Amino acid sequence: MRKIVAIVLDGVGDLSCEKLGLCTPLEASRKHFLDALAECGTCGAMDSLEPGFPCGSDTAHMLIFGYEPRGIYRGRGAFEALGGGLDMKPGDIAFKSNYGTYDPATNLVITRRADRAMEKIGPILASSINGLKLPHFPEAQITCKYLTEHRCAVRIRASGMSGEVTGTDPLVDYKQLLQSQPLDKSAEALKTSQIINELQKGIIDALSDHPVNIERKKQNKNLANILLLRGPGIQIDIPPFSSLHPHIRPFVFAPTAIVAGVGMTAQMDTFIHPDATGDYFTNFEKKADFFTKMIEITEYNYCFMHVKATDDTGHDGRPVLRRDIIERIDRMMGLILSRLVDSKHELIIQICADHSTPICVKDHSCEPVPFMFCHLDNFKTRYRVILNEKANEYVNCYGQGNEGWKIPFDVNQFRLKTVDQWHNDDQIEKGGESNKLGDQITQKEKEPEQEPDFRITGGCTRFEGVVQLQKISEDGGKLKEQMQRIANLALTSLRPDESQGYAEVECAKGRLGRFGARELIKFAEKILD
Repeated sequence: MRKIVAIVLDGVGDLSCEKLGLCTPLEASRKHFLDALAECGTCGAMDSLEPGFPCGSDTAHMLIFGYEPRGIYRGRGAFEALGGGLDMKPGDIAFKSNYGTYDPATNLVITRRADRAMEKIGPILASSINGLKLPHFPEAQITCKYLTEHRCAVRIRASGMSGEVTGTDPLVDYKQLLQSQPLDKSAEALKTSQIINELQKGIIDALSDHPVNIERKKQNKNLANILLLRGPGIQIDIPPFSSLHPHIRPFVFAPTAIVAGVGMTAQMDTFIHPDATGDYFTNFEKKADFFTKMIEITEYNYCFMHVKATDDTGHDGRPVLRRDIIERIDRMMGLILSRLVDSKHELIIQICADHSTPICVKDHSCEPVPFMFCHLDNFKTRYRVILNEKANEYVNCYGQGNEGWKIPFDVNQFRLKTVDQWHNDDQIEKGGESNKLGDQITQKEKEPEQEPDFRITGGCTRFEGVVQLQKISEDGGKLKEQMQRIANLALTSLRPDESQGYAEVECAKGRLGRFGARELIKFAEKILD
């Protein structure tokens, strides 16, 4: 049976890092197995959604699974709740919540992650929030379930609620705690925002004098005295994955609730493993063991695994740890390959990121992400020896690879729309309406009168008229011209040989036409049909 083995390295896309000798963590790491796969396969860069749009992990995985989030996305909270084991009924609203450190005197959220190692105290604190009663809304049922690290899922069940509200998480450290606001003028949205604000106050009261925090204060540790209510969302109704892609029989192996929730919403068979914790301490060996068994003994032909730890290192700004995590992932890939090299199935390996989380940004950004395909037959013919010893020769992972196995269609036929096509797309409203894509709020501007041009902000290439995240300074004109030339050279270098599957990059007049994440499922359809 022909199968696709799809692995997502969360947030692994990055920029050059001074602490790693101006290399990216992928460049700086020693990764024999990933390098060998890349050399034997087809490599390139893709945009999760469009150039200039940062995505959350939820919307990025919707795209990877072939769904267009614009128009149907209603916040990440419901994904988190579903993946964490909480059922969602029509009218429920849920949140992806973080334990943070809060200063009530200044209303500042000092840090949005009080600690990553909260496996012992997290459930204790969650139990003090679970079942919390709200004096002004006694009918509201509050459910709080600890998930992993600093994360919890929170669900509110009450009549007459709406998902058209904002959360309380400022999304940045040392910012004021937000008040939930209604996004429309309905009575339901107003009521829901009032419930959220009263719940947030109740959470602060419950955690401030909790024995856990009294002890943490004695130990001079960050207090976990707030649970930020982030990404309020209702369950969305989308077509089952199987109805859209009848030839693909998928399973999703996800260590985090958010990705598991996306898979469950799409009615894909979703699995977790107690040792695949999605943090720095996840057991990669047991993860590899479970994944390879599922590939070998089941009838699924699209085998998907999500690896979370790379994203955490980006959010924490830890370049050396990210390099080390990539090397641990490479050893995990060695285990996977050693167990699949003699598989009775015909296997195509697909490795990509869902979005970029650069070390220097400490958040999701709009940079393109690497992808790679490799037919296992081509790999084992040339690199069987590395399953027993280190390869003596290898190239940078996601770098230029050999043509290798002939993919049965040209990857380049699936290209992202040009800027002109975006403007003519009926699915995208023009004007000043905001798009909510995960936790990233982006603002589209009015259609420009002239050809769109490069806009350089924070060292990244964006497009005026598509998305503008910040203004360049008045004296930034010369810098803009210089950065445009650099960007043109860098982007052009992505396609030294289009026969190798590099996505086309057209820099003339500020247009890009890169590979989009939704096209991965089109690839799978071609392969598995």
